Amino acid sequence: MGEACSCIYIFTEGYYIISVLPENEIILERDSSLRVMGIMEILVFIVLFTVIFLLVKSLVPDNLGKVNSSLSRITEGDLDEVVDVRSNAEFSDLSDDINFTVGTLKQYIAAAAARIDEELAFLPVMRWVCNHIHARTGRMGQGPRSLPVRAWMIWIMAICCTDSHTGY
Repeated sequence: MGEACSCIYIFTEGYYIISVLPENEIILERDSSLRVMGIMEILVFIVLFTVIFLLVKSLVPDNLGKVNSSLSRITEGDLDEVVDVRSNAEFSDLSDDINFTVGTLKQYIAAAAARIDEELAFLPVMRWVCNHIHARTGRMGQGPRSLPVRAWMIWIMAICCTDSHTGY
């Protein structure tokens, strides 16, 4: 006697149903429910964290490995290598940007090769001129007496190297 209790009732089908519980049992139930819910929340967090970690761990390094493999082949000189990692938007953008950069590099290399070919095409002409002047004068660039030879070479280079579009 004298123990604190909580009471609840409901009226149904013409009868009152009354429930009486001591407050220490209510508190015990509440405490055990909070413990179970806390443990369940921690377990759910651990499971979700583990699943997300494993997904990220498997996707990102695999895709980075593919991109790095392609970049290694590109740096070894295989400019026909295409980076094609399309697992998500970030890797698609990265692949597109790398492919664009390689394409631009190929254009620069082609332009430099064309410029070198033009310069090398002029080399036989310069050799012929130098040999012809050397054969006529007997000397090449030997002091003040060779000034006319140098003047002729500069004049020939100016004529042969002039760009027809710009005049330079």
